[in-house]
Amino acid sequence: MQAMNWGVYYSMRYYEQAIDCGDGGDFTMWVLYQFQSRTNYEILVEWQVWRLLTPGYVHANFDHIYGNMMSIFFTSIILEWQLGPKKLFGLYNFTVFFGNISSGLYQPYSIGMGASTAVYSFYGAIFGAALRQKYGMRTETNMVILLPVAYYSINLLISNFEGSGDTVIHASGWTQGLLFVILLLPDLHFQGGWLNTDYRDLLYFGSFGLLLGGNLLQLILYLTAIQPF
Repeated sequence: MQAMNWGVYYSMRYYEQAIDCGDGGDFTMWVLYQFQSRTNYEILVEWQVWRLLTPGYVHANFDHIYGNMMSIFFTSIILEWQLGPKKLFGLYNFTVFFGNISSGLYQPYSIGMGASTAVYSFYGAIFGAALRQKYGMRTETNMVILLPVAYYSINLLISNFEGSGDTVIHASGWTQGLLFVILLLPDLHFQGGWLNTDYRDLLYFGSFGLLLGGNLLQLILYLTAIQPF
């Protein structure tokens, strides 16, 4: 993920210099468009569906990519040993894809880019992992993890809505990560396994229903928009 994001960033810098349309600061709208940022017209009219995924590897400037990559680096340290690199990569792309659908619905005239939806999804995934393990394992350590992660997640979401970023895509990413990691984590059999199988089934199938139903609904709304923006 890091290599792909930085590779795209420096490719954009090279392209910018080649066509002489930038000064090393923010990328122009033309460069962002050429590197497949999210634009609703191209997705809904010309069926360039990949533009729901590629924006997760396109950033507006150096500060944008640096902040996102630093956050992903530190959250990945926690998540990779639980999920493995392949599932973590899948989580990244899954949340980028559906996060851009959410953003496209609520901000139809904007151009979308950045990995922040995946950043928020990783925070949500950490909370989901702690929540599932706390109630699934006979251990007190996860109770210690759950409370600070919950507190930090709440503060993160509150500060998100006070900021100037794409609040919809951030909130969508956090929710997707929370539900997705609950489905990805294997059943736990340490020290007696689940304390309550009813809770396990409710958590698992409830997460599956929310994830599938919510994404299906917003996908239908997105594809059946009154106008192609």
